Amino acid sequence: MEDVRKVIEKTNLKFAEIFGRGDAAGIAALYTADARLMPPDAPALSGTEAITAFWQGAMKMGIKAATLETIDVETSGGDLATEIGRFTLGMEVPGGGGERVEQSGKYIVLWKNDGGTWKIHADIWNADAPVARRG
Repeated sequence: MEDVRKVIEKTNLKFAEIFGRGDAAGIAALYTADARLMPPDAPALSGTEAITAFWQGAMKMGIKAATLETIDVETSGGDLATEIGRFTLGMEVPGGGGERVEQSGKYIVLWKNDGGTWKIHADIWNADAPVARRG
């Protein structure tokens, strides 16, 4: 289990790095081809094209940074792992003159060993509270 946790933590760092570059297709490449994304207050979506479009939309609305923190990982059957974690999103307020806000929350990700590479197979999250202005 420890090795899987290390891989997941490394992939989460990669997610943050790719997100910071504004590369939605790069983010989608971290998911399996038939992955499900279940964002808050929105319908679930599936597949690389839909996941790319979702993250591109999030970036266009001002989300500039994503930090992921693994709290726990459990493996099942060798090809599946469940991660519980916390996230923080950094956003620029549209029309806010560069004002930044943060939102934090929790997530559960089902990881799947896809041809020797651990990828996100199901992703669901929600915020702890409404967006907080940071100044």
